[in-house]
Amino acid sequence: MENAADALKMAFAMFVFIVALTMALSLIGKAKNTSDTVLLYSDKTIYQTFTDGNLGTEEGRIVGTETVISTLYKMSDEQINVTIKGKTGTVSLTSTSGNDAIKTYINNNLTTGKKFTEQVVRVTTSGSYLKARNGTKIKIADDGDTSAGNTTTYVIYKEI
Repeated sequence: MENAADALKMAFAMFVFIVALTMALSLIGKAKNTSDTVLLYSDKTIYQTFTDGNLGTEEGRIVGTETVISTLYKMSDEQINVTIKGKTGTVSLTSTSGNDAIKTYINNNLTTGKKFTEQVVRVTTSGSYLKARNGTKIKIADDGDTSAGNTTTYVIYKEI
C-alpha cells in the first residue's frame, strides 16, 4: 500500500512537471511571436510601401542607379514593369523589351551619382486574395485552378 501511495505521488509530480513544462514552452513561443512583431515594425530596413492600383501621394524611398540597374536586370525573372521618369523624358521597360534595349538604356542614361525615388505598385489582375496585417496578399486558389491570383507589379523611378 505504501508503494502504491508513493507511485501516485510520483505520477502526480510527473503530471505537474509536464503541465509546467508545457506552459513554459507556450509562454516562450508567445514571447517570441511578440518580439518578432515588435522587431518587424521597428526595423528601419523595412521601408518598402506597396500601394494597391494607384500611385497615392507617397514618393517612395530614395535609391541610386545601382538599384535601378538591378531592377532592370531582374525584370524578366519576376515579371515586373519598370517606368523611369527622367529629367529628359519617361521610359517604360517591360520583361519583353529584351536585354539589348535594357543594356543600351543603362549605358546611355544611367550614370553614377543619379538619385531616384522608387515606388512599387502591385495591381491585382485576377483571382481571390486575403490581405495580411502587414499588407501582403495571400493567394487563394480554387481546387485545380493554378491561374487564380495574378498580380502585375510596376516599379516607378523618378529622377530627383
